[in-house]
Amino acid sequence: MAAMGTTTVEAESGSDYKTVTVPVDQRKLIYVDDGETLENVLFDVTATDAGVSIIATGTDWTIRNVAVRGQVEIGDECVLCVADTGSGNSHIENVWIGDGARYEEKGGTGLWIAPEHDGHLEIERVNIQEMSDNGFYCSAPGTDGGGTVTLRNCYAANCWVSHYRIAEGIIENCVASVTDSRQYRKGRGVWAWEPGSVEVKGCHFHMNGHHYSFVAGANDSPSHITVADTQWDDGFHGGWSERHGSRIKFEDGNGNDPQNVIPEGCPASIVDVLPGEVGDISIRNQVSTGETVVVERAAHKPDDFVVVIHDESGDAIGHSDPIEGGETCENLTVALDPPLAESQTATAMLHYIDDENDFGESIRVNDEPIQNAASVTICTEDEPSVCGYTNEDNVVDTSGLRTAIDDWRNGDIDSSLLRNVIDYWRSRDPIEK
Repeated sequence: MAAMGTTTVEAESGSDYKTVTVPVDQRKLIYVDDGETLENVLFDVTATDAGVSIIATGTDWTIRNVAVRGQVEIGDECVLCVADTGSGNSHIENVWIGDGARYEEKGGTGLWIAPEHDGHLEIERVNIQEMSDNGFYCSAPGTDGGGTVTLRNCYAANCWVSHYRIAEGIIENCVASVTDSRQYRKGRGVWAWEPGSVEVKGCHFHMNGHHYSFVAGANDSPSHITVADTQWDDGFHGGWSERHGSRIKFEDGNGNDPQNVIPEGCPASIVDVLPGEVGDISIRNQVSTGETVVVERAAHKPDDFVVVIHDESGDAIGHSDPIEGGETCENLTVALDPPLAESQTATAMLHYIDDENDFGESIRVNDEPIQNAASVTICTEDEPSVCGYTNEDNVVDTSGLRTAIDDWRNGDIDSSLLRNVIDYWRSRDPIEK
């Protein structure tokens, strides 16, 4: 369990935003009270077992232009833990929690509204991904404080139990998407709890057949959903379920052609959240032939940039084409020359473009390079590798781990490969091929 500490967030001299770097094995607690505003803050939780929770109570408070860089390690806690407890109105807008939480059965929650909520929350342009205990968890006040919520222009992806869990309110121009087939990443689109009603309009539920787009009712109690001008997936048992006397009413303008798109104005990375110069890059552990690597996400503003891959010795071994400043580039394949001959840690780094349209100096923001490292496992047909121990979802499951242990005992693989297999089994991360 990470140690907890409180932090006061104040503006940095000479910077457009404040960076709060959370140390190894710590969870920072940030409090927002009556009438207060938390804005223009980057929480860096890239250290091992680091996390952050923002706790807002009282009324007339605002959380704005806040980003979390890195996967939060918070157990079954929440990143945004909020409630308007003064029967008033509070606001959350332009927030990025897209790097998610550790993959586990009872893991992190993106946004949690406490049962005591008795006012109204306006939640706009918030991006939450890869949570194991709901993305937007807004149902608790339904049988307690009775507060309401409006979710507008929000994005949620690859969250278990549900992406939008709500008791009473509006979901407008929002998107839910499931592109991860692992158990604790494929939750419901909307789950309506008592008392209702929940109004859904102008949304997309891109479930890929993994779960219901809509479920109404829970815990032996009914709820009600109305759906209008919404594209939703019907591939999982018809796409909707009415339980415990609940009702789902489909009005005009609906269809079954949902798109996985981020709503206009919703941040696609931390670059869209913070003012001034900002950079962002993410690369995940992956398997490669050694000829290419895949960078999950890269962005920088205001200048154009390139992504450069460095090997363990620090040498540049590949770079992308120029990318326009302000754009967020996803799933970028970078060719390596020379190719990686053996498994190692590779670092993806943002660089400026030089006068010859090649890469120049590394980009530094607040005197820190914009970089991220990941393990690249070389997989070829000639040598045993972690690829041989994955299932159909490219995940090392318990069966694959047992096979690897047997192969190690028989002398077919070395201890280094076994440790690599164990690491992938623990993380449950899909292996990018």
